[in-house]
Amino acid sequence: MTLSELNEIIDHYNWDDGFEFPKKVLEYPQCYLALALRIFYLGDGFGYFKILQHNIGGRKEWLQFISTLYDDIASADM
Repeated sequence: MTLSELNEIIDHYNWDDGFEFPKKVLEYPQCYLALALRIFYLGDGFGYFKILQHNIGGRKEWLQFISTLYDDIASADM
């Protein structure tokens, strides 16, 4: 699968289907920072900061996915 195809699929991904597909995309050897940032944005990554700021809970699976992705992006591990 090409990166262009991955971008297209991620843009139309139904997040109610879970996080397995986005995780696989992030593990793809050619996954690059811009794609990781797009996944963070589309997965409501900015909601993560609201949760941290206001000390409120979030769905456990989402919180684990988004916090791991944020840590990877922040450490430039993409």
